[in-house]
Amino acid sequence: MADKKADKKSAPRDKADKNTDQAEDPKQAKKAGGGGLIQAAILALGAGLTAFVTVFLMPSAPPPVASCVGADGQAFDAALGDTHAPPPKPIETTLVPLDEILISIGHNETRRYLKINLTLIMDKNRASEMGDLEPQLRDAFSTYLRAVEITDFEDPAFYEILRRQLHRRAQLIIGPRAVESILITDFLLR
Repeated sequence: MADKKADKKSAPRDKADKNTDQAEDPKQAKKAGGGGLIQAAILALGAGLTAFVTVFLMPSAPPPVASCVGADGQAFDAALGDTHAPPPKPIETTLVPLDEILISIGHNETRRYLKINLTLIMDKNRASEMGDLEPQLRDAFSTYLRAVEITDFEDPAFYEILRRQLHRRAQLIIGPRAVESILITDFLLR
């Protein structure tokens, strides 16, 4: 019975000795770990080749979309909802000077006066309408200018904002394509 117990105790040691012997054998260790390294290299090479083919061999432009011709004879791109009409002709412009605007800005203690002269660059065909629309335009400009803080006028970057704001108000009153731009010809803040 003692021999059986001794055999059982030595059996686990024999297994441990075999595992130790396998780990110490360098040929068997290379075979076990080398296969995984080769597989990883092949996988990386395949992924790189796939990325190269995707980026460099795919066509860069989308395929052309068939266009339809509408009842008016213009081409209509059904996918984009876009007609292929020629771009609008540039409008002939003229300079239309406005009367001087003089307004007070600020509160009682810091009240200052702004004197500004503006010239509209507008459609030559619509310039004749300015006589009737100038009072509305002056009112819109004066209302905006009174709302501006004095500190805003001290910032040099504000003048481009001022020009855009005045241009937007002119477009609302006269029409979106009637006013091309606004020139600030005189500006005095006292």
